[in-house]
Amino acid sequence: MSVVTGIEKIQGKRGYRRVTFDDFTCAELDDELIRFFGIRQGAEYDDAGIKRIKHFSARKIAKDKALEFLKYRSKSESELRRKLSGKKIRRDIIDEVLADLSRVGIINDREFAMRFSRDFISRKPAGEFLLKMELKKKGIKDEIIDETVEAVYSELDKKELILKLIRKKKFDPAAAEQKEKKRMYDFLLRRGFSWDLIGEVMGSN
Repeated sequence: MSVVTGIEKIQGKRGYRRVTFDDFTCAELDDELIRFFGIRQGAEYDDAGIKRIKHFSARKIAKDKALEFLKYRSKSESELRRKLSGKKIRRDIIDEVLADLSRVGIINDREFAMRFSRDFISRKPAGEFLLKMELKKKGIKDEIIDETVEAVYSELDKKELILKLIRKKKFDPAAAEQKEKKRMYDFLLRRGFSWDLIGEVMGSN
């Protein structure tokens, strides 16, 4: 059996207390968990009880950290996993927290991918290849990437996106020299557009 030997406030962490046991181990618990487990000075817990308390503690801390990360910007599940891993949180705890957040819709990779894609293209007109690469960097699964890209570009005119970039560069394909044309082709290829589509747009202007 382990006995609670101390319960003290944690400076800088409002609503959290450090619970110390007679084996010199401790757990950080918020007031809600302390009430839930009925923790008080001198309370005794067997090994299973201690393990459960510490598991709930680690889970609560991880969930709070995840919500803190999401407060600044929405993230994919993979991005959030990397952030939590960087805080030295156990993998099993991360799995549980992400499953909880996914179940209630706080994280949803399909919704995230659509939001990210529309915002990305509005800021930086791009073709399918570049968008797929950006979504892959976010850790989005291939199946979701394919669905998202198809849905996003069904709403857009890819030729118009190319023309937008050409106009922004004040480039005139009809008057440009071969070297200038090659430079523009390379630029548009880097933006993720296909060679054939670029050729169609450049040839019609």
